[in-house]
Parts: sequence; structure tokens; C-alpha cells
Amino acid sequence: MTTAETHDSNPAQRVGWQCFAALVPGFLFTNVEGTLVNIALPSLQQDLSLSIGVVGWIPLACLLATASLSPLAGVTADRFGRRRVYLAGLSTVAVGSAMAALSPAAGPLVAARIVQGAGASAIVANGLAIIAEQFGDDQRGRALGRMTALMAVGGILAPVAGGALAEYVGWRSIFWLEGGGVAVGIYLVSHRLPHGLPAPSGWWRTLPWTTATLLVAAATAALGGLWGVGAWGPLSAKTLVAFAVAGAAGYGTFVLNRSGRSTLLKTSNIPRRTAWALATLCAGSGVLAGLGFVLPLYLAHTAGLEGLRLGLEVLPFPLGLVAGALAGGRYGDSHGSELPVKVGLVLTGAGLLAYGRLGMAALALTGVGLGSFSVGTNAEIISGPGAEVGTITGLAGLLRRAGQVTGVAVATIVLQVAGPTVGIGWLTAGVAAALLASLPTYRKRRP
Repeated sequence: MTTAETHDSNPAQRVGWQCFAALVPGFLFTNVEGTLVNIALPSLQQDLSLSIGVVGWIPLACLLATASLSPLAGVTADRFGRRRVYLAGLSTVAVGSAMAALSPAAGPLVAARIVQGAGASAIVANGLAIIAEQFGDDQRGRALGRMTALMAVGGILAPVAGGALAEYVGWRSIFWLEGGGVAVGIYLVSHRLPHGLPAPSGWWRTLPWTTATLLVAAATAALGGLWGVGAWGPLSAKTLVAFAVAGAAGYGTFVLNRSGRSTLLKTSNIPRRTAWALATLCAGSGVLAGLGFVLPLYLAHTAGLEGLRLGLEVLPFPLGLVAGALAGGRYGDSHGSELPVKVGLVLTGAGLLAYGRLGMAALALTGVGLGSFSVGTNAEIISGPGAEVGTITGLAGLLRRAGQVTGVAVATIVLQVAGPTVGIGWLTAGVAAALLASLPTYRKRRP
């Protein structure tokens, strides 16, 4: 019997893995819903007779709600209980999915996507926090690795499933699928996730409502501005106004949080290593999103690939992500997360630099690096905050999506300036240099 099997046969560990299974539907939803909906956009646009400008708000509405509300969902769970908030999030997503499937026009559909995003914020903010509570140091990395691997597999299957449903059943079936998936999650969480302590009386009075409201405004405006960089242009009036609002609300959030009158998060309680992990999580999410956006365009432009041939060409990347996540998680349980983070940075940078010469092999190497890096970084984030882990993971959810939007915005600008062929060279070289340059700072940022 292997060490892993010995651990998993322990009653306490069995409870942990039962909780893990209960979290899977929620994690999968937050990871693949964007892909599923994006695949359905053409048929949705035709059926509802929508303009391109309106269509853009269908994915953006869910993204903005998820990102901006994640910190509030995290701090709420720290006070009210993670199981309660996670269940509320799943239930809200189910309601939003039904609303979207039944939407007769653009307005109700965008509103439904906001409801879905609000529910997803509770899932994003509490999934990692629940893993931190249910798994000890000797199993946490393995749990994170398996979760990352499952999300990568979901990312592989989602375009195929979404495309088939949109073509043969209709775009509404995608939202029914999402609702059905989270309904399974509601059942599993209700039966497998342990009940926490009773919520303290008047817990809502302890929430920093003013600071949280300002942070929601800052996050929404900032992400809207980043999206506007590609949609409206970096110097358009809409983009500049969005960034101005984000700056003003962000400054207000900082002042209020620091004053102690409405404290969302005591920054002095965040270990430096956790802060480093949060920053690099944002950067890594940008790399992943930017690469996923640019690579298909590059291959279609330079090699004429599309459809199945294009999918097979990029397949080594998610497969490498699965391998890197599983290996990094298993190693981290025994030896700590430092080496998976460092090796991940090196392999990601090397893979990006070598893509022009090695092609698919370099994609696999990049995937292995990002998988190892992601697991190690997530382990760092949930290892230090203690009672405020929900607040930290909520902030991580915001930063992850900020990184994704930034990555796509930067990639869009580079492609507009340089074109796909030259642009991918600029992006891979620049990102690789930035990742490798961040490597020496890791050891210096120990608590």
C-alpha cells in the first residue's frame, strides 16, 4: 500500500476527500462556465438578434460580478460560516442559470449572468478556504493538485460539450447544464460537508460594509476599464473614466481599511510570502488567459489550423497542466511548496521562450510549469492567514480574474500593433523575462 493510500484510508482523510468531491461541481462551474458561454455566443446572438456590443456584456457581466464580490463573500464566510456561504453561492448560481436559460431578450440575460456571477463569487472565495480547513499539510498539496487537474480536464472537454449542445440542442441547454451541475453540488455539499459552528448573533453588523462597497466599485470599474482597453481603446473616454472611478474608489477603500473604522482585512496579518503568492497568482492568471487568447489566433493565421486540428495542436498545454499540478501537489505535501513554485516559474519561462523552435513540446513544458506553479502558489495563499483565510481567498479570486482580464487586454493591444505572427514573439519573450525575473524575489519574501 502506498503512502497516499495509507493517508486516504484514515477516517479523517476520508472525510477530507468526501468534502473534496462535494466541492468539484462548484469548482468546475467557475472554471468552465466562461468557455461554455463563449462557445454559445454566435447562436445566442443570432437567436436574440443582438449587436456585437451587447454580446460582449454576456460574458463580462458574470466576470465582473464574480471578481468584485469575491472579497465580500470571503469575509462573510469568515464570520457566517463557509458551508452556509458556499451553499448560498451554489443556490444563487442555480437560480441565475435557470433565469439565463429562460431569458427572452438581452436585458434579462445580462441580469441572469450577474446573478450567476454573484453566486460564483461565494464559490471562488470559499473553495480554497474549505480545502485549507479540511486537509492538513500532508494532504493539502495533493488536494490542490487534483483540483487543478480536474479543472484542466474540464477546460479540455468544455469547448466540445458546449459546441455540441449549442449546435444540436440550442444555446439555452448550456445554461440548463450549468444549473444541473450546481444542483449536484448542492446535494453533495449538503450531505458531505460538515456543519460548522452556529453563526454568532448579529454577525452581519461586524461586516465592513462601507469598505466592501467601495472595493466592489473599484474592482468593477477597474475590470471594466481593462476590458475597455481592448473593446474601446486604451485612450477612449469610457476607458479613462472607468480607470478614474477605480482609482478614486480604490483610494477610499485603502483609507477606510487602514483607519480601522471599517476594516476588511488587516494587512499586517498577511505574511510577506502570502502577499508574494497573491501577486504572482495575478500574473500567472494573466499568462494563462493571454496565452489561451493569442495561441489559437496565431496558429490559425500562420498554419491555417481550425476546428479539430487546432484543438489537437494546443492539447499538449492542458495535458501538461494536469501533469504539473499532480506532480507539484504530491511533492509539496512532503517537501513544501517552494520547489514547485520555483520549478514552475523556470519551466513556464523556458517553455515560452522555446515555443518558436519546439512547438507542441514547448506547450507541454509551459503547461507543466504553470500547473506546478499554480498548485504551489495556492498552497502558499492558504497556508498562512488562519481565521481570515476566507478573506484572503476572496481577494485571490479578485486578483485571479483581474490577471485574466489584464492578460487578454495586453494580448489584444499587442496583436493590434504587431499582428499575430510578431505579436506572439513579443508576448512570449516579455512574459518569460518577467516570470524569470520574479524568481529571485521568492526566497526574500519569507515571513
